[in-house]
Amino acid sequence: MSLIRDPVIITAVGHQMMTAGGDITYTKATLYGQDISHLTKDQLESLTLIGNPLLTVPVGISDKSVDGEQTTIALEATFTNANLKADLPYKAVGFFAKKDNGEEKLVILGVANSGAYLAAASPDGVASDALDVKVAIAIGDATSVTAVVDPAGSVTPATLSGAINKATHDLTAKIDTKADKTDVTAQFATKADKTTVEQELTTKANSADVYTKKQVDDALSSRDTAIATKADKATVDAEISKIDFTPYAKTADVNKQIKTVTDLANSKVSADYSYSKAELDKKLLAVTTDTSGKVNANQVASMIADKADKTYVDNQIASIDLGKIKFHKQYIDANGQKADGTWNATKNKDGTYTIDLGQDDWTASKLADVLVQLPNKADTSTVNAQIADAKNTIKSNVDNLHNDLQNQINANDKGTITTGYDWNTGTPTNESRSLQNAWIVDQATLEGAVDRMNSINSNANGRLSLGGGDMNLRSTISWTGGDIDAKTGNLGGLHWSGGTDTASIYGDQNNNDNLDLAFDLGDDSSNHFSFRNNGSEVAAIYSNGHFSGTVDWSNVSGRPDVATHADVNNAIDSIRYAPQERRSLGGDDDANNIVDDGVYRISGNPIKNGNGQSWCFLRVKRWDYNNIYQELDCGSGGIFVRNISQTNKNYPGWQRIATSDDISNLQNIINQQNQTIQSLTSRLNNAENEINYIKANYIEGKSFSKSQEAQATQWENANSQRIAFIRDN
Repeated sequence: MSLIRDPVIITAVGHQMMTAGGDITYTKATLYGQDISHLTKDQLESLTLIGNPLLTVPVGISDKSVDGEQTTIALEATFTNANLKADLPYKAVGFFAKKDNGEEKLVILGVANSGAYLAAASPDGVASDALDVKVAIAIGDATSVTAVVDPAGSVTPATLSGAINKATHDLTAKIDTKADKTDVTAQFATKADKTTVEQELTTKANSADVYTKKQVDDALSSRDTAIATKADKATVDAEISKIDFTPYAKTADVNKQIKTVTDLANSKVSADYSYSKAELDKKLLAVTTDTSGKVNANQVASMIADKADKTYVDNQIASIDLGKIKFHKQYIDANGQKADGTWNATKNKDGTYTIDLGQDDWTASKLADVLVQLPNKADTSTVNAQIADAKNTIKSNVDNLHNDLQNQINANDKGTITTGYDWNTGTPTNESRSLQNAWIVDQATLEGAVDRMNSINSNANGRLSLGGGDMNLRSTISWTGGDIDAKTGNLGGLHWSGGTDTASIYGDQNNNDNLDLAFDLGDDSSNHFSFRNNGSEVAAIYSNGHFSGTVDWSNVSGRPDVATHADVNNAIDSIRYAPQERRSLGGDDDANNIVDDGVYRISGNPIKNGNGQSWCFLRVKRWDYNNIYQELDCGSGGIFVRNISQTNKNYPGWQRIATSDDISNLQNIINQQNQTIQSLTSRLNNAENEINYIKANYIEGKSFSKSQEAQATQWENANSQRIAFIRDN
């Protein structure tokens, strides 16, 4: 995936420079930290400079082609992380050029995708990652100047690092099976050079002392036959010249990576511990997929296809919001009542999350109090036994008291009885009579008292009880005022008082032939008439006359002909989203409050609780206030969606929808890695072929004394590329 948004922009100055004719010199490329992603195409084309330059490198032309009247050139700039102490985020890249000997000007600029950065270098400062930007520019007439980013020329640090590591592993495995330069040099050092061979040959003119011509011809014929099967140097050089090595890592970079791996291996393995070639081949064969010990390009591509892109994995991990976790349980509150509740996880400063029940859940505290008291409580059987003992004791005491009373009262004992013969005057007469006959003697006297009490009872039944009670069905309390022209005022009613406040209900005859029912609240404005349903107030009339409650407007007679809230909403909805109506949002608008159906435009400044982008369309669809769908379409910046709830105050973050471009970019990365692997494999095979060619075509010479002629012949016959030289002494 390219890290630079495609297509790049040719500035107005650059367009003029490229179409005006004459020589153009491309001078440098610079990475910038200023964010220009929110600017329109016209605004980008008008730029002449960008703020916050970060890193500048020279520009090279890696390719040029001509098709009719159109010329295409490929500009290439490579930004490495050499000596970079920390990751370097960047927002844009700019290419500069000058006309003849004029001033350098910004001619091409590219906007970086979100999150682009150049990774920090290794501790030793050696470059390990790079951003290679290649821009193809098609130059025709004044209306056909275009520029696009070459995907093969823009690599992420992770992609480059992965390719280097894979190449290092494969190169190391291949190189370890080959003879190194020291071994080859050492072998050549034991061989005779051309001058020595020619000198020796001049001393061997006597064919009887050396070989017959037939023997030499046969040996040369065998060598020529072997050489005829090999490509000559011109053919090999011609094939090599056709290879375009510009997209791949340079030899110096690979050597540095190999050195890093070698140094690491030397620090981990002692000098006296090593594998033989046969042992190493066996181990390599064990981890490959075929008997040749190699992994072909299709197998590597298949392996890569199953792997997730690091950026995708990082984004998926970052999108996990632990703050959405909810915990529900039953508990005992501070008042000892059973309750239940739900708590959210909250993020701490150290990145961890906590679900805090401490302020609400008192279960542990209440249970601790019970456990402390429990040892001091009696069990049920003990309490029941104590209750039974108390009952038995009380019954025994009552029986004893009854017996004592029977034994104490004597029927013939005398007592004083107070009676009244005139119950109306209450005049008493005190007489002493025996207790046994008291009732019989006074019964006649008490008949007057009974009659008096019956009269009093009848009188009381016609009055209201001070203690309250039930009234007879259809009972009424009546007050009668004055004549028709009287202004008696308060005729009587009900009155309550509490503290300094009073409340009264009474009839008020305040004018000729007029009687009002007055509801009078006194002392201050805190009193009101309360209308309640099962003890809960549902409406009220306050002492200032204001009413609180619900009015069923449809049942109010004589109401004015005015529009209701629903009427206004319907009227507004019919015109709110007419095609000609548009509404722009800015930095003061909050996405959490945009809940009405419609399409809105974000122009120039990010809105609150948006996705941070400045140029987007916001689509809103409300099912109800608990289910509201929002969509941010930011063009090349992506499409983001979320569902919010104003009812529950739930406003989650935005989720980006993967587009076909994202999938295509991922496929381009895989294809690019596949091409890189194929190229590295081809280069390894070419290097192996060159080594084999050298080994197969060099001539090995060795000097023997005349007395060792038999050994010389045996040594020479063992290999057709050997020539033995016989010395006279």
